[in-house]
Amino acid sequence: MKIAIPMFHTKISPRFDQTQGFVLLETQNAGVVARDNLTTKGWSVIAKMKQLVDLEVDVLICGGIDRASLQYLSFNGVKIYSWVTGEVDDAVTCFLDNRMKPGIILGDKGKMKGRWQFCKGRNHLCNMFQTGFYKGEKRMIHILVVSENYLSTSAFKTALDESDVKTTCLESGRKALSAVSEKVFDLLVTDENVGDMTGLELIGSVIAKQPMLNCAAVSSLSPGDFHEASEGLGILMQLPVEAGKKEADQLLEHLKKIQALG
Repeated sequence: MKIAIPMFHTKISPRFDQTQGFVLLETQNAGVVARDNLTTKGWSVIAKMKQLVDLEVDVLICGGIDRASLQYLSFNGVKIYSWVTGEVDDAVTCFLDNRMKPGIILGDKGKMKGRWQFCKGRNHLCNMFQTGFYKGEKRMIHILVVSENYLSTSAFKTALDESDVKTTCLESGRKALSAVSEKVFDLLVTDENVGDMTGLELIGSVIAKQPMLNCAAVSSLSPGDFHEASEGLGILMQLPVEAGKKEADQLLEHLKKIQALG
């Protein structure tokens, strides 16, 4: 049996479409007989899917995955365990022990320490403490803004407030990580540095908790350098250092288009 697991460093990539590589395994008699890495940096999601099919992969263990990829791979005979969170090696152990299930949060040695559950009526994943948060009602967009100063007091923030969205402002990465574990947000907007970590470090930690949370980041890097630094994070939009109303309007437009697809 051939197994593929998208990687984000040593963890399962929180988003299939943004992974920069896969661990490829071949198993026999509940043991691994071959292991290799497939680098997919810069590949389109279509190229990744086709490569897995060409390699005759039987099983995909992944985090978040878009509907089109799920349907394409399933149609081509790939069994998918999606929304799995944890270390790649723990996922391998869990699978070999015949305990793998979609939506599990893995602990040490592949033991399950929690389950993800979908909210009712929405293409959104909430943690185990937020089950049933939505009852099908229309809900205001909720944006988490993380900035020590500028973003929380700027024309950018004012434009968000005037666009009929709810904003929560926090000044550190630590507080933001705590917030996304307890509440549901549609978008995270982070400054380039947030005191105790960089904005990109914050996004990397956040998507490990909420794989499909949309994110935007302020950065002084050139577009090319930003793409290189943020590859694998699935960032919705790069914002200039002095983001204003124009960027806020563009960001909300992008977000609403994505939500309409769900």
